Amino acid sequence: MNKNKLLKALLIVLLLFAVLDLTAIAVIQLSPHYVYVTVEEAISITPNSINPTLYVGESGTANFTIHNAANVNIPLNVTAKVTAYPTNGTATDLTLTYPSVITAAPGDNILTIHFSLTTGAFPGNYTITVTATRV
Repeated sequence: MNKNKLLKALLIVLLLFAVLDLTAIAVIQLSPHYVYVTVEEAISITPNSINPTLYVGESGTANFTIHNAANVNIPLNVTAKVTAYPTNGTATDLTLTYPSVITAAPGDNILTIHFSLTTGAFPGNYTITVTATRV
């Protein structure tokens, strides 16, 4: 075999090894890396309970602080209802007025529940349960 043909064959073989070597490098897969994200509820409501004292026929209010720890507005559905009342009373002895939907801006927001007792309300303990859920 002449020298030029041998040199060409050697170059072809070296080129083939180089291509195969690059292909092997291209299929190397690195191990995955992870980012673990914990999502916390941004809304908290305080206080847990309020105990106003009223006489029959009077009105009152209860203020709750809704704290939004997020930096975006969060719309909330608000529900307030009488969940317990004296033996001779009824849930309709109290009239409740409140916003049914609020948008909690970042920081502290005040939710006010207005309630009034009918003149026929029975003395005793009434419980108003207030809940807020995301829209």
